[in-house]
Amino acid sequence: MLENFNPLWIIIFLTILSVLGGAIFGFGKWYGAVNNDRDSLREFRDEIRGDIKKICAHLPFPSPVASESPVQLTEFGRKISDNVSALQWAKDHAENLKKEAKDKEEFQILNCVLNRFQRNLRRMNSSKQLLNLVRTLWELNQKMC
Repeated sequence: MLENFNPLWIIIFLTILSVLGGAIFGFGKWYGAVNNDRDSLREFRDEIRGDIKKICAHLPFPSPVASESPVQLTEFGRKISDNVSALQWAKDHAENLKKEAKDKEEFQILNCVLNRFQRNLRRMNSSKQLLNLVRTLWELNQKMC
């Protein structure tokens, strides 16, 4: 039986085995490099996202009022108005505002409204209501950014 054995078969077998081993080793190194790149890209993406959020946090609030005349609200202003129920507030206080604004010049009417709004803020039952108002405005600003 050994007389028919050819040593060339051992060389061919070892060559195939080393080529397969090299391919598996090369694939393993490539796979590790890809995963390492993926992890570093993920970290880079998270860092960029964090930087963008920091930049947005330092940007000024968008203007709630459009620059045209008569005064119109921007999209941000409408969101604020909806979240703080400004229309309902205006309906609730319209009669008293009419009395206060009576016999005032046109430019003084805005001051009447602002004074009324400031008095209501001072009268809020707890600082919790005011805190909720500030949080709402802050969240709206974050969503706009």
